[in-house]
Amino acid sequence: MKTHIIYFDILRVLAILAVIILHVAAAHFGDTNVFSFSWEMENMWDGLVWWGVPVFVMISGALFLDPAREISFHKLYFKNIFHITTILIFWSVGYALLGFVTGSSQGNIEKLIAHTVLGHFHLWFLYMLLGLYIIVPLLRPICKDMQLVRYFLIVSLFFSFLIPTVTKVLTGLDLIMPDSIFSIGLKAMNSLFNEHIHFHFTLEYVAYFVLGYYVHQLTLLPKQRKIIYLLGVLGWVFSIFFGQFIAHTSRTNFDFYSDGNVTLHVLFQSLSVFIFVKYHINMLPEKLITFSNYLSKRVFGIYLLHAGVQSCLSKFFGLSSSSFNPLISIPAIAFLIFCLSWMGSEIIRRIPWLGAKII
Repeated sequence: MKTHIIYFDILRVLAILAVIILHVAAAHFGDTNVFSFSWEMENMWDGLVWWGVPVFVMISGALFLDPAREISFHKLYFKNIFHITTILIFWSVGYALLGFVTGSSQGNIEKLIAHTVLGHFHLWFLYMLLGLYIIVPLLRPICKDMQLVRYFLIVSLFFSFLIPTVTKVLTGLDLIMPDSIFSIGLKAMNSLFNEHIHFHFTLEYVAYFVLGYYVHQLTLLPKQRKIIYLLGVLGWVFSIFFGQFIAHTSRTNFDFYSDGNVTLHVLFQSLSVFIFVKYHINMLPEKLITFSNYLSKRVFGIYLLHAGVQSCLSKFFGLSSSSFNPLISIPAIAFLIFCLSWMGSEIIRRIPWLGAKII
């Protein structure tokens, strides 16, 4: 028997807003002068919202890995995986055709085929979900034993978060002091973990998937929650200021955010958001909770549409983070994209037969 989990609704809405803000802020991040006000604001907003996708994955893990919920192979493959695959094919073809007609791949058959197979940039999330769904039957037995879950997460903490974080930091420091001890450490790390220890089981989003189940089941004392909130704040501070420090010192646009979800600072951000909403949902008025329940059912459609809406606003109306003061433009444009994607989602949902299958 399904039980509606109210705080997941709030998390879904917050997560989609975070994802859209991230994409607006990151659109010109790589080609903006690192000493400009625009770059500072893009860096700030980027650093604040990297928890969006991890929170989505944590919600999915909390639901799919719960032993109390019956998930048979038939249901997993013929309902969940089939549904995601159908959506992925439809939207990959749609975005590829849009790019072929009006975008960067205009008239290029090879790019049309590549974009159809690989999907638009934001559809990577669906490929990742498919991978997680496929290993659900392997993870569910682990989640029946909380001792095994804790062991899984401890191993994940080392291989999925600590090692990538150290690698990212060393990469940045190597830009400032090339051929130093940082460069030697980076090469040694890459050689050890990529060429010698071929460990993959708990890597990347699998860790967030299991973590979501664990944190959902966990009861935390106020002191424990405060520690996690403090770690979250430190994660946000590090995300913003370390990237800024490396970029300014090296005078290069250091790509601190690629693969940024699998780092300790984003892990702490994601945990703090998830736990804060879980334990403080009672602070929200009933009407807002009801509205969040309504919106949460539209979040998937908003995600699918938002990249196309963002592209159209930029191409036809010139709206981007640099249109006006980026401190305001980034959240304002993100909110506009959210609203337009929401409207588009509502329209598609009402298409007879097809709407429910593609959104």
